[in-house]
Amino acid sequence: MASFGVGQSSVDIDINPINDGLAEGSETVTLTLSEQDDYDINTSSSAASVTIFDKFNIINGNGSRDPLIGTAGNDRITGGTGSKTIRGGTGNDEFVYTNIREVGQRIADFTVGSDQIVLTSLLDSLANDVYYNGYNGSDAIADGFVRLVQGSNSNSTIVQIDRDGPVVNGYYGSNAIFRNFIELDNVTPQALNNSNSFVF
Repeated sequence: MASFGVGQSSVDIDINPINDGLAEGSETVTLTLSEQDDYDINTSSSAASVTIFDKFNIINGNGSRDPLIGTAGNDRITGGTGSKTIRGGTGNDEFVYTNIREVGQRIADFTVGSDQIVLTSLLDSLANDVYYNGYNGSDAIADGFVRLVQGSNSNSTIVQIDRDGPVVNGYYGSNAIFRNFIELDNVTPQALNNSNSFVF
């Protein structure tokens, strides 16, 4: 509890989150102001909310083909180069790709609705030339840079990348075609094709 002194119009409150070791969603703390004998409260602004986000555990590949395994918490996994299998584990995980050379990896336990594939830096590196100043769109699938197709079985998905994107002015975008980039097990293209599965 924090109290206002005589003549004070504000007070600082420290909230120190404790690491409980659990993989959870965002947690919200609500602070409520209450009237005392010496002052009244403006009822239009008598409460404030603070949202606490679990931090990511950072996991980076080293260029080898060794598998990468996440934790029970929220992980940000960058596979790096080298074909490998990646498991995020439980929690809300991000699988980050920054370079077109990070091809041939398999994500074994992607969960739609909680995990995400981050392609921001990768797309910026491809779409940075005379026609594009980096990728500034919000849906690289609709914009012709990313395509989802059925993988090696009916319950897997291959994410394909077109290195130069769609055709522009009848020329640009005609040099490259969609090529396989990564594969996800146990998720169909239809399930993966939603705005929450990717960060572009």
